[in-house]
Parts: sequence; structure tokens; C-alpha cells
Amino acid sequence: MNSSFFQRMCPQSFLRGCIVLCAVLAFTVSGATQTAYAAPKQGGSLQVADEIDATGFDAIKTRTMAGIGGMAANLVMERLFEMDKDSQLIPVLGLSATPSADGKTWTIRLREGVSFHDGTPFNADAVVRHWQRILNPENRYSALILLRPITSVEKTGDYEVRFHLAHPWLSFTASLASPHGFAALIPSPKAVVDDVQNRAPVGTGPFVFKEWKSGDRIILTRNPHYRQAGKPYLDEIVLRTILDHETRYAAAVSGQVDVMITDRPNHVKSLSENPKFAAILREPAGAYILALNTSKPPLNDVRVRRAFAYAWDQEKYLKTSYKNIMKYTENWYGDALSCDETGYLHPDLEKAKALIAE
Repeated sequence: MNSSFFQRMCPQSFLRGCIVLCAVLAFTVSGATQTAYAAPKQGGSLQVADEIDATGFDAIKTRTMAGIGGMAANLVMERLFEMDKDSQLIPVLGLSATPSADGKTWTIRLREGVSFHDGTPFNADAVVRHWQRILNPENRYSALILLRPITSVEKTGDYEVRFHLAHPWLSFTASLASPHGFAALIPSPKAVVDDVQNRAPVGTGPFVFKEWKSGDRIILTRNPHYRQAGKPYLDEIVLRTILDHETRYAAAVSGQVDVMITDRPNHVKSLSENPKFAAILREPAGAYILALNTSKPPLNDVRVRRAFAYAWDQEKYLKTSYKNIMKYTENWYGDALSCDETGYLHPDLEKAKALIAE
């Protein structure tokens, strides 16, 4: 489902914060667009509001990166690579990724001279320990099924690692660059061993974890030792959990927060028409899926399930419930990927009634 960021248009003195938010949230938001602003300035604090609280930051102990948890994770920790719109790797903690001739091994050269926020050096050992922990089935990493082609990871130098695959895998580089799961984010091995990573994450990123008040906010501060000179621009980011949509909307309108994340159609339309706000629209790959228990009647009868499908009118739903701010799709993956015939059943009440009559 689509969602929108609404960024309050700031006076010139505060633009030092706004430009950074667009830059850093691009790590967590696929396909985000950015409004043009004046050159960024150093300093300032930014308040961001979302409806979903964090659930933790240890890859094994938590199940999701949704909401402010995903934002904080991608600001505190870093990946080996990012990926541009043409699916080309952009170096972050990794410098290069070289496949073997048969495509079954990938050699990753790592950046030198980087330290985690706790002073632990970033090197091949940190990467291998993280990935071995992820791949160990006894640890039950929640997304392990998506990484099955990766059979092992080994150290081949102080700043070089090698990934071994069961077979050539087109999505391997995307797995190293994905902002949507903990596998790609490299944590401090010391923080993991000391069992503090889940509540007080430690990484190499531009922001350092300061405080997490569950159900309220996460506070991140500028990493003064970040490897990119002069960055980040902001001194602080406050990620706030505001569950109620109307309260979150009121906080944005009143200036209590600078950025609000929402998919409420009334709010999207209202703020899109407000010159004080800039909208950053997100269209993720995927769609809502309604899971049915097919083991019990009447849903164990395929005719009943097909009747539901024929009775469902997506276009009417989007118009009445979302005022057409969401896109119609017949593809399980949204518009990000193309599919052949999906078998989508278009609305037909007569066919639905006939199936129920049977």
C-alpha cells in the first residue's frame, strides 16, 4: 500500500535539517522522491512521527523493521552496499563485489579504517560473524528462507569476505543492499556478544543511538566520528511513535513534528494542498494480502473463495475508502515488477452468486 511523508516546509534557518531527512529516509523508503531545497546547513534537530513503534534491533531477537524501528536501524547501522535505480551497487561498507565465473561465489572487498560506535573495528571478522549468525538455522532468523541460496560466508583477508552460493542467484546483490531486513545491516559484534544490541543498537552509521522510550520515541544523535567529513548535517533526530492518526496529523499541522508518515486519504489530500508542506510519496513493491483459513468450511470450498474474489471490487474500495490515493493493481508485487497473466478475477456479482448457489 502506498504511504506518504509530509515534510513541513521550513524557514531558511531550519533547512539544515530538512535536506538530511530526505537523504537518510531514502535508505528506508523504496522509490522516494525528493523536493529541491537550498544547500544544507550544519546542526539542528528533526522530529519524525510514525504510527508503528520499534520492536528491537537484534536480527535474531526481533521480527520486523517496520515504523520508527526501521528508520532508526538504517541510521545507526549500515549495509555493505546500497543500490541505485538501475540495480547497480553503491559502495558503503563494501567497496566491490566480484562474482566467480560460475556465479556461485562472490568476493566482497571491505572498507578499511571504519569503527563501530563502541570503538570496535569494522573488518572481515565483523561481517562473517554477523552473517554466520544469520545463516545458522538454530538461530531461527525470521527471513532465513529468503536467503537459502547462501550456503556460507568466509573470511579471505582482514578486509575481504567470500559468500558461497548453492547456485547462481540473481538477487544476491539485492540481499546485500536491502534496507528492509536486518540481514544486510552490520551490527557491532561486541554489542551482540554483550546482549545489548536489541535495546541499544550499535553500528557504523551517521547517527548514534541515545535513548528509546517504548511507545514514545527513539532519540539519535550525530556521529562525530563518521567517515564522511561534514556529515551528517543534523545534530539529532527524534523518531516519535504516535499511534492515533488524528493526533499525528495535529502534531504535524501545529509544528510539533517536522515529518509525518501517513496513508490516511483525508490527511494526504489536505496536506498535499497545503503550501506549508511538501509530499514525498512512496510506492512499495507489494500489496495487501487477505489470508483465508481454507481448512474449515465454508472456505475449504474453492467455489466460495472464488465467489469472494468475484464479489471484491478493488476500484470501488480505493475510491470510497482511500479517495483514489492508492493505485489499482492486479499484480501481487504492485507496479515495481511486471508479471505475466496473474489470474486476477475481475468483479462479477453474477458469477459470485452462481458459485454460492452451487
